[in-house]
Amino acid sequence: MKEDRNLERIFKKYLENKCSPDEVEWLVSRLSERNLKDTEDPIYNQLTEDLSRNIDPELKKNLRKRLHNILEPGEKISSQSYHKSRIRRIATQPYIKYAAAVLLITLAASAYFLPGNKPNSTSLQTTSIAKDKIPEIKPGEEKAIVILANGKKVVLDKAHSGEIANDGYSRVTISHGEISFEAAKSLTPANSIVPRYNSVVTPNGGTYLVHLSDGSKVWLNAASSLRFPENFSATDRLVELNGEGYFEVAHDASRPFRVKVDNMQVEVLGTRFNIDAYRDQGAILTTLVDGSIRVNANGNNKTLKPREQISLKGDIFSEIKTGVNTDRVIAWQQGNFDFTNETLSQVGRDLKRWYQINIKIDPTLSDKHISGVISRSNNLSAILNMLEFTMGIQSKMADDSVILYKN
Repeated sequence: MKEDRNLERIFKKYLENKCSPDEVEWLVSRLSERNLKDTEDPIYNQLTEDLSRNIDPELKKNLRKRLHNILEPGEKISSQSYHKSRIRRIATQPYIKYAAAVLLITLAASAYFLPGNKPNSTSLQTTSIAKDKIPEIKPGEEKAIVILANGKKVVLDKAHSGEIANDGYSRVTISHGEISFEAAKSLTPANSIVPRYNSVVTPNGGTYLVHLSDGSKVWLNAASSLRFPENFSATDRLVELNGEGYFEVAHDASRPFRVKVDNMQVEVLGTRFNIDAYRDQGAILTTLVDGSIRVNANGNNKTLKPREQISLKGDIFSEIKTGVNTDRVIAWQQGNFDFTNETLSQVGRDLKRWYQINIKIDPTLSDKHISGVISRSNNLSAILNMLEFTMGIQSKMADDSVILYKN
C-alpha cells in the first residue's frame, strides 16, 4: 500500500535523523493506529532488527524488554526534552507510548549505536527513576583562565568580549568563548626577542578556543592547559599541552608546529589532530584527522596518516591503529559525548571532568561497556537517565559523590 510505503520512508528518515518536526508528528500519529505488538508488522521488525547488531547481550536484552513493556497498555512513560527535541510539538497522551517505542530504538540503537549519526538529545525516563536525591547538575561551559606573560590573570567566560591586553608585545582579545593572540606588528619572527609565554587553563567543567598568533586554533577540553609564546620564532612553533586539545594548525613549511606533552612531541606542518593526555588514563592518545604528523618520544619516531591513532604509555608506543573513527575522537570538540564501546569507568572520568562532581562506580560495573552519544549541553540527569533506561544502572547521591550501581 502507498500508506505503508510512505510510513516506511518517513520512518527510515527518522532513523537517519533527517525528519522535520511535522514528519515526526505525522509518523507518531500513524504508528498510534498500528498494532506494533504484531511481530509480523514490518515496522516492528524494523524497530527490532537494529537490536541484532553486535552489541552487549545484556544491553540487547534490556532494550528488547523495555520495547515490549512500552508497547504494553498502561505503561506510564513520558518524554522530556533536554535540548531541541524533534518531538516538541507532540503532546497528546495517546501518542506517548508509540513515540517512546520509536525513540527508544532511535536513541539506543540508531543515534547511539550507528557511527556517524548525529545524536538526538531527547531523553526518556520512567516514573520509577528516582533522582530526587541528586541535585540538578548543569553541564560545563566556555570558561578558562588566561595567565599572560606579564603575570596578569584574567578569568574568561562566554559572556565577556573585548581587548584584555595590548602591551607592545601582543594584543589579546576575547569574544564569546574564544581568545585570540596577535603579535605586535613591530615584532616579526625574524626580530622577536626572547619569547614570553602565555597560558590558557580550563578548569573542570570548562572548555575554550584559543587562536594563536600564527593563525592556528586549539580547542581545550575540560581540566586542560596550553602554554605558548606570544610570538613564535623564525624557525619553530612550540606549544605545551596538558589534558586534551584538538588542533587545527596553520600551514607554514618554514616553521614546523610542535606540541610537547610530557616526554612526547608531535611535529606537524599544517594539519588537524587530537591529543588526549589526561593523566588519569595512563596513556597519551594522539589521533590524526587529516594531514601528517610525526610523534617522537625519547628518540623513537612514528609517523601517522589520516585516521590513524597511537598510544604512548611511559616510553613505549603501541602499534598504530588504523581506520579510526575520528568523528568519535573529536566528538567533545563538536559538543557531544561519544561513549561508543566505552567502559563505565572511562565514562565516569569524562563526567567528573565536565560536571565537576565525583563519580563513584560499583566495582562490578567498572569494566562494563556501554555505547551512547549525547550532547554535552545536557544536565547530568540526562546522562543518568540514559544509563538507567538502556542498562538499568541506578544512581544516587552520597558524600558529595554520584554513585552508580545496579540492584
